[in-house]
Amino acid sequence: MSGEGAKNKCHVTPLMIISTFLGLAEVVLGYTITNTLGWIQVALVIYFIVFTIVIFSFLMFFLWKKPQNLYSPRDYEGDIDIDKYINTIKGVSYDAIEEIQSIKSDALKLSQEVEETKNKINIIVSDFNKKIEEAKRDAKKYALIFG
Repeated sequence: MSGEGAKNKCHVTPLMIISTFLGLAEVVLGYTITNTLGWIQVALVIYFIVFTIVIFSFLMFFLWKKPQNLYSPRDYEGDIDIDKYINTIKGVSYDAIEEIQSIKSDALKLSQEVEETKNKINIIVSDFNKKIEEAKRDAKKYALIFG
């Protein structure tokens, strides 16, 4: 077996680090609990139970909120697109994200066009109001002349 093949089969992941730490902690605490007596043994048992519950709760919370952080970068090698994979884990499809970005850019373009149209309409209205004022002045002049 070549060194490269062995290297690819076993690589350190965050989950491996967590499980190694917890396994070592359990072995040490288990050994300590069996070799003590009295209230110290009771205190260690309570600590052991609370420690396990807290670590398990933290791990479940972490798995729920950020599961992609529990994978090593090597897990994303090959044909896997990291962003697409993370969005899939989060429950958002890559196509939906592209569609949302497309809709957002279209909305920005439309809002710019609406602003430009408003400006053009305001110019046309002001020109029309000027012409109406000129027509009123002209009508007053002709009314005085022919009047």
